[in-house]
Amino acid sequence: MSSASPAPLLSEPSDELLGPASPGSPVPAKRTLDRSPSDRAGKRAKGRTNKSTWNEARGPYEERGEKARDASYHEIWYCKHCDSTKKPNSVTTNLSRARKHLRDFHGIRVIEHVERSDLKKQQHGTITDLFGRQEERQANRDLNEEKYLANAIDIPAFEEALARLLAVRNIAHTFIEYPEFHAVILSCNYMARDVLLRSRRAVPKLLKKTFAQHKQGLVKKLHNSLSSLVHFTIDMWTSSEQKAAYQAIVVHFVDAETRGVAQALLSLREFKGSHNGKLQAKAFLEVVEEYDLRGKVGYFTMDNHDANDTMLGDIAKEIDGLDPVARRLRCSGHIMNLIVQAFLFRSKAKKIQEDEREGVDEAYERLRRLSEREEGGIITKAQATEEWREFSVLGKLHNLCIYSRSSTSIYNDFKAEIGRALPRDSDTRWNSWFRLIDVAIENRAKFMDWIQENHAKIEKDALDHNDWNELGDIHAFLQVFHQISVRQGRENTLDEVLSHMDFLHHHFTRTKNRAFSGPRFYARFHVAWLKFEKYYQLTEQAPVYVAGILLHPALRKSYLSEQWERNPAWVSNAVKAVRKIWSTEYKSYQLPDKQQEKRQELDEFDRWRQKVYSTASEVKDEFDRFIYGSQVGIGQQTALQWWLEPTQRENFPLLCRMAIDIFCIPPMSTEAERIFSGARRQVTWDRSSMSAKMVEASLAPMAHQTASTADTHVFVQPPAAGSNGPTEWTDESYLMNTDVSYLQPLDLPLDEAFGAFGQAMFNLAPDDPLNNWGWGRGFM
Repeated sequence: MSSASPAPLLSEPSDELLGPASPGSPVPAKRTLDRSPSDRAGKRAKGRTNKSTWNEARGPYEERGEKARDASYHEIWYCKHCDSTKKPNSVTTNLSRARKHLRDFHGIRVIEHVERSDLKKQQHGTITDLFGRQEERQANRDLNEEKYLANAIDIPAFEEALARLLAVRNIAHTFIEYPEFHAVILSCNYMARDVLLRSRRAVPKLLKKTFAQHKQGLVKKLHNSLSSLVHFTIDMWTSSEQKAAYQAIVVHFVDAETRGVAQALLSLREFKGSHNGKLQAKAFLEVVEEYDLRGKVGYFTMDNHDANDTMLGDIAKEIDGLDPVARRLRCSGHIMNLIVQAFLFRSKAKKIQEDEREGVDEAYERLRRLSEREEGGIITKAQATEEWREFSVLGKLHNLCIYSRSSTSIYNDFKAEIGRALPRDSDTRWNSWFRLIDVAIENRAKFMDWIQENHAKIEKDALDHNDWNELGDIHAFLQVFHQISVRQGRENTLDEVLSHMDFLHHHFTRTKNRAFSGPRFYARFHVAWLKFEKYYQLTEQAPVYVAGILLHPALRKSYLSEQWERNPAWVSNAVKAVRKIWSTEYKSYQLPDKQQEKRQELDEFDRWRQKVYSTASEVKDEFDRFIYGSQVGIGQQTALQWWLEPTQRENFPLLCRMAIDIFCIPPMSTEAERIFSGARRQVTWDRSSMSAKMVEASLAPMAHQTASTADTHVFVQPPAAGSNGPTEWTDESYLMNTDVSYLQPLDLPLDEAFGAFGQAMFNLAPDDPLNNWGWGRGFM
């Protein structure tokens, strides 16, 4: 077939997601637009555009029930070269699809010369500025070459990468209309013009489609996971912009591909009214059925809200064998936050011994309300300052921080004298108070000079010698909590919950035996100790905490015997509780046939040797043999990585299964909070009408990044062997035949997210000469 002139770089706008046309693909549904008869008449009066495309169309066959226009009054294009009963995709209202159909199925290139809209003029102008007379250079291209370039485009990979880019970086949907973005894509492959989305209205369809694909892949990962149980973190969040409550359900499991702990967002449900525990349980059970996880439900890590207890109680009624108390874990970060908040903001209104919980909660709630009233301007600065002084030395330090930021001149003078600004405290995170105290103590001399210079204006908040001593004691006490919080992160494992609390118990005991700076610090210390003891004792309700210690190769029972030597009964009771889990859930598990066959494959000598070497170790079952064994250092490995080694699977085939389940349990509920952080960025004041489904579709693929193993793809690649392309592809012939050497001078700097997006579009082999090109460096 003779070659035809190439189409312009930017084709007609389309609201549809473009993909490779196939005889079996259905006609996509168009959006319904409300137009008055006068509007329709006005459109007809302008005359028909795209005449060359319409010249390839036939009229509708009324005897077949074909119509000239659809329900939205769009004129329907019927291909005159094929029978629509055999090729449904030859019927469309989208002329871009019509031209693609003519090109792919009939080899007909249709070029329309029409007046461009303002947006298309801008797009065309941008590309012209970048590439000059590029269209003239492409004028002599043949159709075979364009087929190679077009076939190299992986549309699903492009759409997934684009959706991820928009969601992860929270980019406005109008981004896909930017001519500069189009220029980046077309600079790499001018045949990509049909892949580009031209309207922001196509983004919701793209996100929903990507979410559906992500969901299908996630279902497979969950059912193929190396852990026999999957675990959950569940939390609630209220959007201030939408005035709606959201429930995030995040699943945790061991990915069979990455062999590491993976997290994924299963659901982000909106609750328009009440969101009590019963309603949350109903939503969770619906998600479990949706993903077919009823037989794999493991442990739940959540905060201390009473609604969570109600929710687990209702879930346990529907799922056999689920103990709502033993399977309920409390977020270790949340526990630490409560202990420190109790230390910082003890109540004066009640005696600690009478009602510790109510007194602390009352003080913290009072602090929160005061912060909101101050920041919202509900009370005057003078009133806020006076109320803050009731929190003793911390209130004074807060007032000094506010004053240092009260005006531009005061703020700049403070920074010039101290060398930096004071960090603002927050009513939600105790770390902010620690940083404020830390900076104040580190710059104490300069800070005291500044207070002296401004003494007339801040006389009531000036810090005296006793105040500085108390701040020093508070700082020293919180230093340990800060060190632990730094270690609590995504790599934190379940065994560290008890080890951290054991260390805090040691810290409390050591602090109790030293002299305090005054009675106020003693009151702080005492209420924090009561709060710590409460949650330390609650760990007994979930034996899996101890299981994390017993099954850790570097800890085992020796750790408990050493740390709990003050009460040997604790050790025996803890081991007994974990042994019950082992006996009822794992010991009687039937090994897969593959492991049985592997044992049968051993020759006579290997079987004899295995029997001789393992006689001593078979005296006890796997659980006792391991916990009473010698402690083994694992270096930089995690306990999960150690148990995933083939040696452990061979020596402890049943216990290994239990250990894998335990070491993928999340000790904190931070993943749900990360989801809410992403949702908060998605649902801004100008996006308050965004539906919960759209927020979920945007966040789910992003929340599963850590476990995803997305393939990389490309636009430009040599044709496969045996194709109609050139038989030999040397460096020179590659450049000559694809004729993209004019792209070398273009070096587009892209950020990390766009780099990942580019990798999903350019599938170059490691030794491919294209990797050395300037434009390739922008994506690799």
